[in-house]
Amino acid sequence: MLSNARNPSIVGSGFNIGPPHATPYTPTPTHGVLVHNADYASEMLEQAFSSARKIAHIFKINECVPFANGIKKALTSLGVSGRIVKLEFPMARNGLVVSRTTGEAISENGVHWGVVVGGKAFDPVHPGGLDVADWLDDFVDAGGVRNITEELF
Repeated sequence: MLSNARNPSIVGSGFNIGPPHATPYTPTPTHGVLVHNADYASEMLEQAFSSARKIAHIFKINECVPFANGIKKALTSLGVSGRIVKLEFPMARNGLVVSRTTGEAISENGVHWGVVVGGKAFDPVHPGGLDVADWLDDFVDAGGVRNITEELF
């Protein structure tokens, strides 16, 4: 999926990196992934990962909503786009959602939020980040039904 990028540093994978003052650039679908300044893009992505890891350690496992909002604010201030991913488990018994990684309940209301940037998902359960597919597979409930919604930022 292609999206707009500021100063075409990186396009695709659900994130855009570039200085906030740059002129918007809209690539055609034939461009694929554009790298205007790979060193700058790599540096900004590592800065985004570092910020996400630091913020994730501040929050407790059941504080995923304030965590997601904090990460969004931090990444936006760096000029990095991402997405908030909201997982809803409508059939969860007593709202309990469990992490396969920790074996602990991570939600008591059947909802869990995380932030995806650069192909990695971050939340208070996984402060170091996981590949998105692994992150999505980590959460289970007794009902077996999961709804996923995303908010781009």
